[in-house]
Amino acid sequence: MADVLSDDLAMEVLVRLPVRSIMRFRCVSKAWNSLISELGRRHRDRLPPAMVGYIQQYNDTTKFTGIGRRSCYSSSDPLAAAGAGSRGPDFSFMPLCYAQEKRRIVSVCNGLVLCRHSILQPEPYELCPYENCHIVCNPATKRWKRLPETSDCDPVAVGFDQRLPRRRHYRVLGEDTRMHPGPDTFRFKMFVSETGSWVDCPGGLPRNPIYSEAMFYADGIFYVFVVSIVYNVAAAVAAVHLLAVEEAGCRWIPLPPGMRPDGFKGSLHRDWSMSGVRPCLGSLDGVLRLAAGTQDEILVWALEAGGWVPKHAIDLLGIGRERLAEIGADPGLLSTVRFVKFHPDVDVIFLCSPGTVLSYHLGTGTFEVMSSDAVDANSYFFPPHFFFPYSPCYSEELDL
Repeated sequence: MADVLSDDLAMEVLVRLPVRSIMRFRCVSKAWNSLISELGRRHRDRLPPAMVGYIQQYNDTTKFTGIGRRSCYSSSDPLAAAGAGSRGPDFSFMPLCYAQEKRRIVSVCNGLVLCRHSILQPEPYELCPYENCHIVCNPATKRWKRLPETSDCDPVAVGFDQRLPRRRHYRVLGEDTRMHPGPDTFRFKMFVSETGSWVDCPGGLPRNPIYSEAMFYADGIFYVFVVSIVYNVAAAVAAVHLLAVEEAGCRWIPLPPGMRPDGFKGSLHRDWSMSGVRPCLGSLDGVLRLAAGTQDEILVWALEAGGWVPKHAIDLLGIGRERLAEIGADPGLLSTVRFVKFHPDVDVIFLCSPGTVLSYHLGTGTFEVMSSDAVDANSYFFPPHFFFPYSPCYSEELDL
């Protein structure tokens, strides 16, 4: 590559690759490693960002934990976190917040952060000392933009992909809070940064969802895992959906066999959100993945041309506890796992329990305790409300 392509052409190739591939190419030869390192220093605002840590959002606390060169990349893996640091996002550049608990991180995607913010109003104010709003910001460049507020939409996710041709633009997905007559009673809206306005996404769900936290953005599409309740004469039955939402509309994606809990009682939502392992969406090398399970086992599927293909089965009850005991960790941690999140760059998932984050390398089957310090006295008993992998983005071209 160094002998055939000019630096400009080599950069055009690299910006279209995931971080995983770039790290692999650095291991090909000294010449490739030198070229990619040099291009990375000169054009870091264009290369896809690598994960440097994760954010945990508690009731009134936001905590960042850097992973640096932690072995969740595996000590035998040539993808060893080159370039990853431990500096977390700093929100001091944001407009003055009414109080710490009045700022909520709603979504994080490739360096962009969607916050629910309460801005302190200058005195004298008429009714309330603060004003609620939603802000999209980039902590790496300290730039932000307030979204136009709409009374019929609740922003729930930000989407940004630096590899797309429109790399200066982003999207924000919102749940339409209006009551719609007809078969599609629940719909989505989308904020388009090019126009600075919200647009309606045709289609939707035939009922209001009660759980739609698992979201993932890739190639201009929001993937949303939704659980809703159908009430009939006999009982309340949980229905599970996977939607692909874009400006052109919504489409349903069939779930893996066994994922649709037909006949389950309405307690499914309570089990997943309060005591079970919440499902997660992600991708690796451009392939959409889904992880879901129980306290005993977590299953991972990949969406390929022929449909969902099972890839991994993590035995938490048996092998998982044995391997935690081998590294000197408390095997009981696996019985308190509430979140599972995919690492955005490598074949690793994070298992989140109250006060502790574990990593599990899907390729080698190895565990590691990433962090085990509690945020406060109560955080051991309550898991964080949200867990976000964070990758800083240094692009100055964004519509912020």
